[in-house]
Amino acid sequence: MSYGQVMMKKVPPKKPIVQRPVENEEAKDAIKDFLSTRNSVTLDLEGLDLVHLPAIIKRAARRVHELFLPNNCLSSTAFPPEIGLFSNLQELDLSFNRLQVVPPPPMMPLKSSLVKLFLEGNDIHTLTPHIGLFTCLQVGAAIFVLI
Repeated sequence: MSYGQVMMKKVPPKKPIVQRPVENEEAKDAIKDFLSTRNSVTLDLEGLDLVHLPAIIKRAARRVHELFLPNNCLSSTAFPPEIGLFSNLQELDLSFNRLQVVPPPPMMPLKSSLVKLFLEGNDIHTLTPHIGLFTCLQVGAAIFVLI
């Protein structure tokens, strides 16, 4: 190469950075405790600032009949898709989260099993027509009750 020439090196295009949500260790520990007890059907993940559910929750989904998720940071737009895996879920407490639309699409697989849904303390402004597909559901919130 002579003086004044610039050698260009071909650089491969950068792959987009995909950030995985940080797993909440306290939630993971609670789920592990739940899995270690044979007869438990209640999983309590209250007040853990959850934006999503830990991946380990998939292992517990079929055993859970009551799931308590109040006082977290769950929203209608980023609602955890894992919630649809809870095929035996009868009671779901989503009080004091950031929900605005009910039911969010990931809840639709629960339409035949869910009996109680607690929504107090959310900023709900839309009940979608899908709420009518939940055949046995009693919805409780600070402003409305559907029975």
